[in-house]
Amino acid sequence: MFELDGLTVRTPSADVIFVMKLYRAEPQDREDLIVLWPLCGFVDADDAARAFRDAYPHAPDGEYLASYIEEVIGDAR
Repeated sequence: MFELDGLTVRTPSADVIFVMKLYRAEPQDREDLIVLWPLCGFVDADDAARAFRDAYPHAPDGEYLASYIEEVIGDAR
């Protein structure tokens, strides 16, 4: 992300940040998800939901997770 005189700053990918924001689920996170979606490499909402479940297998099963992500995608367009 940034490099200067031997200092290198790296950030997680947009996909990783998107999944982290899904887990956090605060009101501001929804706005961030909308901004992040176009930067992500997910194929669709189901793909993002799978990545969430892989990253957070201990999270409660969100039967509406893919639907929520679809709403985010719609707002990102």
